[in-house]
Amino acid sequence: MNGAALRRNGDAGGALRVLVASTSPEVWGAERSLLGLAPLLEERGIRLSLASPRGGFSDAWSALGLPHVEFAVPSRSGLRATGGGRPGVRELAGEVASTGRSARRLAQLAREVDVVHSNSLWGHLDCAVAGRISGRPVVLELHDLVRPGLGRIVLRMAVRLASSDRYENQAFRYGDRVYGLQFHLEGDDEVAADWAADLPAGISLDGPARRPVEATGRRVFGRFIALGSATTRTPKV
Repeated sequence: MNGAALRRNGDAGGALRVLVASTSPEVWGAERSLLGLAPLLEERGIRLSLASPRGGFSDAWSALGLPHVEFAVPSRSGLRATGGGRPGVRELAGEVASTGRSARRLAQLAREVDVVHSNSLWGHLDCAVAGRISGRPVVLELHDLVRPGLGRIVLRMAVRLASSDRYENQAFRYGDRVYGLQFHLEGDDEVAADWAADLPAGISLDGPARRPVEATGRRVFGRFIALGSATTRTPKV
């Protein structure tokens, strides 16, 4: 499926169009969360399209009737060489070239949607650059801890939106286009069933009892989004 197909699928009913970029061909925890969330968002007028390698994840996505475009993931070595040191000039040049090619391809797809969502650590930089090229806002979802070094410097330049006693950077915003989230809730039916054994006696999440919980969740998320869009701070290094 190409970008035009993404646009045709996304334009139906004036839905908000989101391109989900993932480097994973298979279904893990984060992918499972997206598979559960996508149909619910569609009911609320938010249309998700997936750009990812072909595999179990894309098959499960297509089985839901959602649009998918094949996205070839470039080979990456990262900013740390084996043993924890920095790679050489040639390796860094290769990383820059890979990022450029990937970002240009993602930018082409991004022009057909309203928002880009990056669901993989290896794709965050590519999506951020693609967002700058295409002029589309980008949401980065973090599933990994950031090691000391360049990554921590970038975090200090960002606006912190949420923190906890154990983890200083639970959510942050860099500029007006890039968001990073260290957390996400995955309270689907299967997770709720797992919680049932730990609930106090007489407390249930079945049937009508779940509705006030869902209402509270929407209220919390709504307040967090409002806070994130209003919070400002002068970046410092």
